[in-house]
Amino acid sequence: MPTLALSQPLSVLDFGTLNPYYVQTIQLFETIFGFIFVTVSSRLNIQQHHLVAVLPMAVAAIVALAAEAASRRRAIVPWLAGLAAGFLVFAPVEDLRIRRGLERTGGKRVFSSAIADLRGDLEAHPVPPDRLKILNWGFQNPLYVISGGSLYGTELFWGATRERSRRGLTWDEEIRDGGSFILYAFVMGPPDLSDGAAGFEEALRRYGGPKTVRIFRDRTGEDWARRITIEPSR
Repeated sequence: MPTLALSQPLSVLDFGTLNPYYVQTIQLFETIFGFIFVTVSSRLNIQQHHLVAVLPMAVAAIVALAAEAASRRRAIVPWLAGLAAGFLVFAPVEDLRIRRGLERTGGKRVFSSAIADLRGDLEAHPVPPDRLKILNWGFQNPLYVISGGSLYGTELFWGATRERSRRGLTWDEEIRDGGSFILYAFVMGPPDLSDGAAGFEEALRRYGGPKTVRIFRDRTGEDWARRITIEPSR
């Protein structure tokens, strides 16, 4: 594990007369920030929300280290108190800003509350799971959860290319096969996740038959996703 390798050299340092509890805290601190360093500096598609799992542990480690430092050097207590006060002011203000943003937009992109509108449309006009063709990451799990397990489809984007779907069919063949296709109104993710939707849209422009298009928008009026229903070609 990269994080273990990164933290191991630090964990063997001589901590002198430190309380064993704080030695363990320091080692945890090293491991957490080693993990953050590795993930942020890697080529992985790491986003801010992925780090939420380690944030509480990182804060706890910082608090413990600050308490140990304050017990050893009283001169830094005012500085630590100032930092703590700044955090206690900043955190609620930032939370309020985020809350107001969510109330205004309902969330953006894959985090949009417009998923509830899509759920309502699928419940009003249901299709079997094998006919609900999902072209982007980010639909399957939310739909399954908010519908109580009644809504799910077939994800065609895993391993797909601009030429072929996950099933090995060309996108022209997928369209002739028909179904209810759902995709975002924006490019979602790196090419290995978005090429399938791009290939479908290219094939859709070539398609001259009838189709029903339902557009879903977020609270700001921006297009969020589309549901395109096409009858199978005879």
